[in-house]
Amino acid sequence: MVKYRLPEALESLRPPVLAWGVAGKRTALAWARLEDRTWQNVCVRNRVIPPAAPTILRMPGLAPGSWHAEVWDTWGQGVVAQQSVVVNDAGEATIRLPAMARDWAVRLRR
Repeated sequence: MVKYRLPEALESLRPPVLAWGVAGKRTALAWARLEDRTWQNVCVRNRVIPPAAPTILRMPGLAPGSWHAEVWDTWGQGVVAQQSVVVNDAGEATIRLPAMARDWAVRLRR
């Protein structure tokens, strides 16, 4: 029997998604992509990147109250999901993202 020991291995406790965003008084924009879906991995190494399960995007820095969120397919399919979002008193929105094969853009409006 073979045994392996990986003393420096780390278990990921978050989905394999990276996101960036900007927020104004009435509009906020975010872009989320698969963590491993880089130009190097896809175009040079020809790696197939597995999709991410549906996940949650938390966006801070917003005015509390009711907002409307749209999730856009950045590869030309338009809006793939819409939802009403209530920003809490701390200024954080919670947006549900569908399963992700490449990347999504998110637009929030008051």
